[in-house]
Amino acid sequence: MGNRAYVIFKEKKEFSPAIYLHWNGSRDSVEPLLKQARELMSGRSNDLSYVSARFTGICHNFFDGNLSLGIENSFNTLEKNKKSFQPGDNGCYIVDIQQSDWLVKQYNEDYNSAQLKVKLVDKFEV
Repeated sequence: MGNRAYVIFKEKKEFSPAIYLHWNGSRDSVEPLLKQARELMSGRSNDLSYVSARFTGICHNFFDGNLSLGIENSFNTLEKNKKSFQPGDNGCYIVDIQQSDWLVKQYNEDYNSAQLKVKLVDKFEV
């Protein structure tokens, strides 16, 4: 139960740890958090380790208590990220920070004939 999602930052072929959001994984919540991180990281917006750390800090300040936010190891290829990191609900946001405007792709599960397929459900810039 929840409104779950993973947020994973990508720069070239490198990936951040997966940031797990339990209650605020919809685009309505994730997009403003990403915009805040993008503004904060102005001038260093493509520094993978700092961007993912600052985004996690923004989420930490947003959520009360000791629940609803986690960090998990992620794999080092986009294909493995899309297929393995599916917390349910809102799926996985892959945030490409290589350009000055971050490109965000949201992937989710699509169950069809008992086969799991991963599909792109949304794409936006922050």
